[in-house]
Amino acid sequence: MKCAVAITTFLVLCSSVAYSDVLLNEGFNASALPAGWSNTAIQGSQGWSFRNTPSFGAGTSYAVFDDNALGAGVTPNQAVLRTPTLDLTGRTRVTLRYAHYWFGVENTLGAVEISTNGGTSWSTIVNYETTTDGSLAAPSVVTHDITALAAGQASVQIRFRYSDGGQAGRFWYLDDVQVFAAPDVGITALVAPAILAACGVNYGSTEAVTVRIQNFGPDSITLTNLPISVSVNGPINSNLNPTYTGTIAGLGSVDFTLPGTVNMSAEGVYAFTVSTGLGTDAFLANNGISVTRSTRVVTFPYTQNFEANDGGWQAVSAAGIGTWLYGPLPATYGVDGAEGRGNSWRIEIAPGSGTGGGGNEPPYLYSPVYDFTGTTNPLLSFEIKGQVNNGGGWNNIRVEYSLNGGASWITVGSTADPTWYGRYLGINTGFGGFGGNTPLGDWTRVERAVCALAGQPCVRFRVGLVFRNAGLLPIEFAIDNLRIENSPNPDVMVEAILSP
Repeated sequence: MKCAVAITTFLVLCSSVAYSDVLLNEGFNASALPAGWSNTAIQGSQGWSFRNTPSFGAGTSYAVFDDNALGAGVTPNQAVLRTPTLDLTGRTRVTLRYAHYWFGVENTLGAVEISTNGGTSWSTIVNYETTTDGSLAAPSVVTHDITALAAGQASVQIRFRYSDGGQAGRFWYLDDVQVFAAPDVGITALVAPAILAACGVNYGSTEAVTVRIQNFGPDSITLTNLPISVSVNGPINSNLNPTYTGTIAGLGSVDFTLPGTVNMSAEGVYAFTVSTGLGTDAFLANNGISVTRSTRVVTFPYTQNFEANDGGWQAVSAAGIGTWLYGPLPATYGVDGAEGRGNSWRIEIAPGSGTGGGGNEPPYLYSPVYDFTGTTNPLLSFEIKGQVNNGGGWNNIRVEYSLNGGASWITVGSTADPTWYGRYLGINTGFGGFGGNTPLGDWTRVERAVCALAGQPCVRFRVGLVFRNAGLLPIEFAIDNLRIENSPNPDVMVEAILSP
């Protein structure tokens, strides 16, 4: 065995998941048809146009059907501008808002319509005809409650249909189309107590609790006695149930420090469940979060099977690669995949993903902070399962440790080590880490003496997927049943021949 690192697992279960209730917010700022929208000419050849001149409203880009520019002799004209499909599942109140300038002319029609069945049929929200609404300098901002038509529907589309009725029409300017559920507020983060990452700090008996309250709607909201619930389950249980009063700007948030404190002086993992309950809330799925905090670990052996919660481990995603996932393994992991180990941490990359360039910055999983002051022969072990195909020599799982609060990191071991990485997952990738095309058919325990960490007061581990290309096979890798102990029997071996 040799000096190696421990593994990290990851993020708080739902830590800052933001289920925004602004389902559509389109300002046509690219002066082009937005992604997911459609622009269809039904009669004539003219569709909607996207411009920034003449100035309309704030002077940004907008959509317009300019019948006047076609000339009086070009009729009939009818065109439809249609939104992407919107999933309004769970929304109990839905609003449509847009800014427009409709120039009314006899026999012309501007219809705002909605479909909940993929466009098979349409219901009218409003028709604009002979009455002009708005102007270039002062667009009319129109709001429609479409709850009766759209709330709870999984496939909603809205279209703006212009028709000149076979006569010379004028124009319909359109901008700032929004579909949202409001009012809606929820908790998006546990700001304090923060995750322990620095050296020399720990939680105490009077920890302040600060939560982030998010307004998911586009309009400012004033809250009076909004109930907040904080339940802490751990070595010491706590409950706080205050109320919040204040104003939160549209799509804004406030950090609210609760009256009272929680006791986290006993070593272990504390699971926080934080929620709020606005009585008129239009969407309940984003009301709360569940996150964990781990104290500094000073007692060994340390074991973590991740059954009750994520163990206070933290995940940080990487752009274009993703993040680690917590929970039971899917059946694609084969025998003992979906059963037998309960919850674990895993990372998955679909076949064909990636680029032709070099290895990318990994999505990392960070452990709690360990105090190895009283250890002499620390030993790390854990179970692994999956496959990490080599991706042209780049793909591998890299395990590292830090002794200075994350300022620098040291890779543990190498793929050539027969008792560590290379023994179980195949070829040497050149980086040090789990790599190769050989899948693990079942959970396999690996272990390593991490003697370099003996006596160190501030140790943190992380594991990352260095990734370039998934190739024809998926990348599937899981970690479970971590154990760190002070081995009574020193174990020494030759790790490398340095000379010649």
